[in-house]
Order: sequence, then C-alpha cells, then structure tokens
Amino acid sequence: MKQGLFELVKSMTQSEKRYFRIEAAKQAGDQPQLYMMLFEAIEACDDYSEKQFKELHRNAPFIGQFALKKHHLQLQIMKSLRAFNNARSAEMRVTELMQNILILYDKGLYAHCRTAIRKAVKLSTRYEFHALLIWLHEFQRRILKKEKQTNMREGLEVLLQEKDDHLKNLDEKLSQLDQYDRLFIASRTTGKIPEESLNASANFRTVLGELYTLQSLALQAHLRKDYLLARDEQEKIVLLWEKHADMAKEYRQSHRTSLANYLVLCYSTGQMARFPEYLERIRKIPSKSFDEEAEAFQNLSYLELLYFTNTGQIEGGLSLTNQISKGLKRYARKINVARHLVIRFNVASLCFIAADFKQSLTWCNSILQVSKTEHRRDIQGLVRIIQLLIHYELDNHELLEYQLRTTREYFGKQKEMQPEERLCLAQFRKLLKTVDATQRTEVCTEWLRKLEELIDSGSTWQAAELCSLWLKANIQGRMIVEIAKEELGEKDEQKK
Repeated sequence: MKQGLFELVKSMTQSEKRYFRIEAAKQAGDQPQLYMMLFEAIEACDDYSEKQFKELHRNAPFIGQFALKKHHLQLQIMKSLRAFNNARSAEMRVTELMQNILILYDKGLYAHCRTAIRKAVKLSTRYEFHALLIWLHEFQRRILKKEKQTNMREGLEVLLQEKDDHLKNLDEKLSQLDQYDRLFIASRTTGKIPEESLNASANFRTVLGELYTLQSLALQAHLRKDYLLARDEQEKIVLLWEKHADMAKEYRQSHRTSLANYLVLCYSTGQMARFPEYLERIRKIPSKSFDEEAEAFQNLSYLELLYFTNTGQIEGGLSLTNQISKGLKRYARKINVARHLVIRFNVASLCFIAADFKQSLTWCNSILQVSKTEHRRDIQGLVRIIQLLIHYELDNHELLEYQLRTTREYFGKQKEMQPEERLCLAQFRKLLKTVDATQRTEVCTEWLRKLEELIDSGSTWQAAELCSLWLKANIQGRMIVEIAKEELGEKDEQKK
C-alpha cells in the first residue's frame, strides 16, 4: 500500500489541478503524456491500493516501469505546485529568491545577488521570517568580503548589529512558541496544567512573540475552566490580527484558528450575538490548499451548527445538512475521527429537535458505523441513548427490546456508567411496560424529575438537555422545537 502519490494528487485543489493540466498540455502538444494519463487515473480513484490499481490498469501504457512513471509524475506535480503557489505566499517568494541568490552568487554576479537579497530581506522583515533573515545575513557577509569595498569595516558592523537583532527576535519567537507547545502537549497527553508560571512580557519585539504568549495565556485559562478570562485573552489575539492585517493574510491558517477559538469561547460564555460577524470573517479567509479547505469546512460546520442550535434557528441549521454531508465525504481523509463524530452528533441532535426522527436516526447510525475507535466514547454512548428515543418515536416496537438489550450490553462493557445513562436505561425500560398515556406521562415525569436533580447537582452529560426537551414534549404533548425555542427565550431574558 503506497499512498504517497495518491495523497499528493488528492490534496490538490481544483485550481491547482486545472493549472497542472494546462501546463502539461503546453508541453505535450497534440500527444498526451504518459504521466498525465497516470495522473487522471489516480484522480479518478476514491481509494488506492497499488496492487488493485495495477490490476485495473494492466493494459494502460503507463504501467510499464511503473515506479519511474510515478516518480516522474510526482516531480511534475511538485514543479507545478511551486509555480502555482509562488505568488500566493510571501514565504514561498522568499525561498524562490533564496534559490536565485545561490545561483547568482555561484556565477559571481554579486550586484544582482544584492538586489535579490534586498527584496528577500524586505519580505522576511515584514512577515517575521527570522530564520530566513539569518540565512540571508550570511550571504550579505559573503558578498561584502568578496567585493572588498573600502567601507567594508562599516558595512560589517552594520551587519553584525542586524544579526544580533535577528537572533533576539528569533529567540523571542521560539521561546514563546516553546512555552505554548509545552502547555498544549501537556493538556493533550496528561490533562494537567504545567505548574511553572508563564513568561508573559509586557514589551514584545515581534508580533509572533506576542501572539504565542497570548495563545498560552488563553489556553491556560481555558484548561483552568476560567472561560471568561480565556475569552478575553483570545479576543486580544483577534485584535492583534486586526492590527497587523498583512500578517493575518500570510498566516491565514493561524488567523482562522484564532477566530474559531474565539467563537468557541463566546459560546462557553453565552455570547452568541458575536457569532454572525465572526463566522463571516472566517468565511472570507481564502483557502489555498485542500488541507486548508478541509480545516475551514470542519471549523465552519461545527460553529454554524453550534450557533443555529443554541439560538433556536433550527431551520437554518437543517439547511446545512446536505452541504455538511458532502463535505464530510469530500474531506474524510483530512478530518480527524473525533471531529467527525462531533459534527455528525450535532446534526443528529438538530434533526431530533426538529422531530425529523428518520434523518436523526440516519446520522446516529453513521456515527456507529465509524470503524472501532477510542475517540469520543462519550458521543458513542450518547448516540445509543438517543437511538432508543428515536425508535420509540418511530413506533419501531419490534426493535426496541433488542435495541435496549444491546445498549445495556454496550454500557456493561464500559469501565463505568454515567448516572444519567443508568437513569435513562432504567426509565426507558419502565416506559416500554406502560399500557396507556397516563402511565407514560407518569414515567416521563419521574424521569424528568430525576434527570433535573442530576443537572442541578452539576451534571455535564451532553445529552441531558436533549433528553430533557424530549421528556417535556411528551409530558406536555408539544413539539420539541417549540419547547427548545421557549427555553432559549427565557435564558435570553434572564441575561438581560
């Protein structure tokens, strides 16, 4: 299974593929080139197994010397990608200038070399490519010594001072990045916050140094569950990008992530009114690679579902389901399993609130069909509870006993069972034994009372609100969406 070339082809955006085909056609004239035939064959694949691919195309002209054909295609793709993306990134423009500098220096064309260096230094200074500035500094010194100018001593002193500045800037940037990365990795591996205090300078030499410091402060506050402080620190990051718009364009992925993190913290602190403006800002950030497209898709899908569900705009959320379904398929290889499960569960929940139980069941089933994984065991458990409620609503009585039994078996295999899960299974069994509407109301009322006691005691069970809405709808004989909107309105009034 050799996936490298397949993944490279699938990572290309539509614009990159179009450019690659146009450039290849210019070289080929009227005769199609073998590497392009191989490209089109790989592009047509959804999955890739080299053995199966070679068997499927055993009579194709590119199968002979297949390893060489693949290598040639990869070289041509990389050459095309460099040309296509050269003007789209300041960092790539600098690296191209650096290649020119090497060639010009080897040819002894020092005046031309200095011109290229000046352009590269200007870009590198503007976008804080400090490591590249140190490389460029070395060539400035080489040229100074080669040309043996009369003012060589003064020129060297200027360069030495600039070198010291570059090193200080690089040290600030890397030390603050080190601090953030240690905190980030500790939070993902041990779940503990490092005890050492954060080094947060009041005066920064670089924008990136300040950015990494603010990211550390925001993450630390978030891990300590001080969401208000985390939101305030994240807001400073957003304002920093606004202040340095050129940097935001160059570091667009970081900018997009900062806006997404800010909205998550706005949600955690009940500031839903800020969503429309910042969702639009995220949409306006261009994606310049397949990877960036996937990142933008999953961020926007998650945040839009969060916004529509928590503002009672159920119809707006439902309008996204087809787009989300297509995106999950298109970017499947780029979205991690945990985020896959979260997005699918949020869509299932939205359909459940809208009483579109068949669609909700389809999304729930799609979660359980994900290959066995340890990711988001909480969601895998929640879905099984929601499935019981859906089958009940759909009158799938012949399935309910079996579904209840398999759900109990699933939870029995887990290390521990949440009290909310235990309550739901016990009350659902009671519900199946009821014979009339009065008994069903009594069971649901008891169920709701016990669930609210758990919620009041600090329950963090994610399905508590969804289950509560369903119980109230059954007790009151109303639609779930009506009760959801009513409760959201009450929360808004309390905030005022």
